[in-house]
Amino acid sequence: MAERQRQRSIRGVLAEILHPGFVALQTYWKLFIAIQCAALIFAVTYFLWQPLRDVCAQVATIQQNGGVWFAVVSNVITGVIVPELLKLKFRPKHIPPLKVGEWLHRMLILGWLGFAVYYFYLFQDRVFGVDSAPSVLLKKVLFDQLLFAPFFAVPSIVCLFILHEEGYRLRRVLPHLTLSTYRERVLPLWAMGLGYWPIMLLFIYALPGPLQFTLFLFASMAWSLIMLFVASNRWKEA
Repeated sequence: MAERQRQRSIRGVLAEILHPGFVALQTYWKLFIAIQCAALIFAVTYFLWQPLRDVCAQVATIQQNGGVWFAVVSNVITGVIVPELLKLKFRPKHIPPLKVGEWLHRMLILGWLGFAVYYFYLFQDRVFGVDSAPSVLLKKVLFDQLLFAPFFAVPSIVCLFILHEEGYRLRRVLPHLTLSTYRERVLPLWAMGLGYWPIMLLFIYALPGPLQFTLFLFASMAWSLIMLFVASNRWKEA
């Protein structure tokens, strides 16, 4: 009996963690699939059309020269501006559009994330090297998904949303820094990312260099669509 109750408890916790992601996908699955299809068409066209390969090479050069600020700006554009404009068409009628303050807040979050990820990738290159060997890529993905994401990236996103919800009053944020908040708001986001990013990153890293960054932007666009919906607790309105 005790074992059965324990199993039910584990299933209940897993259902609680995974439910927000399922709601997000049910709400925006059409747009999510459309972005992924666009990425696939882009990748196929890259190998068939030389002008697109030239454009990707130029974008990769700009990315390398632009440094952290290019990472910040590109993350804001592909993580907030483009998805939110697309949501104007695909958003369910009962979910209101973002207010100006919410737009600015999400741009702050994605800008911060672009900044943090840029320096995290530099750190990974120093620790694991820049080789694209499968063993190196596997180490980077595991370090990213099992340490960086659950203990820094995702908690920082949740904290920024809580800060916004509490009117940017730091004293009101402190009571939220509990294990219960981690379970209810951080773990659902991390679980979604764990089901999306490892395979996506391995696929992207296996592609030619000039194509990697552009496809990463497509992947980031699709991920932000779901991630911001769950992190903002809007899945409860769906």
